[in-house]
Amino acid sequence: MDLASRAMKRRTNLPTSYGGIVIPWRKKQTCEVILTTKQSRNGLCYELPKGKREQGESKEKAAMREIFEECGLPAHQLYPLLNDPILSYARSTQAGVQKILTFWLFTTDHCGPYVPYDNKRHPHAEAIPFARLPHYIANQDDAMHIAAIQPMLAEVMRRMRGICAWDGFFAEHPALAQELDGNMRVFRRSLAVRTVVP
Repeated sequence: MDLASRAMKRRTNLPTSYGGIVIPWRKKQTCEVILTTKQSRNGLCYELPKGKREQGESKEKAAMREIFEECGLPAHQLYPLLNDPILSYARSTQAGVQKILTFWLFTTDHCGPYVPYDNKRHPHAEAIPFARLPHYIANQDDAMHIAAIQPMLAEVMRRMRGICAWDGFFAEHPALAQELDGNMRVFRRSLAVRTVVP
């Protein structure tokens, strides 16, 4: 087995946490992402909701459960925007253990307040503007990866507002643009149905 194959095998054997990047659907407000809080050695810190997969769970369902536990958003208030994770990377934990973090992209029509189900470990959650995310997220590796996809997240929000200009990231990834466009049509239809039901 060559060195590259060994490195890949080590990576696939790493523990993985599954979570979500959740963008509230707000037509005329700032682009935001919902972060949860938890107590750390340095006090209260902000992070994306994430955690381990339970037995029998799919990866996406694990992400949705973690969002509920850490942000208070149940599955019926979450709308997945892509079929595959938007972000996956390896980093070291505070204990020095390597792990993989994998995130799906969701939107929600629930605009807060956000009350975590597991509020002993996660006192509260809130929507943070895109531009301020790197300043809020405690782990620098996490902040760096989130900053790298901010242009894509901003494009998603513009798309959700009904602006039909595909530029930047999506101009280079037409298949992803088509997939997102289809999912957004489904989302808008479901939102319209919910709006007219008393």
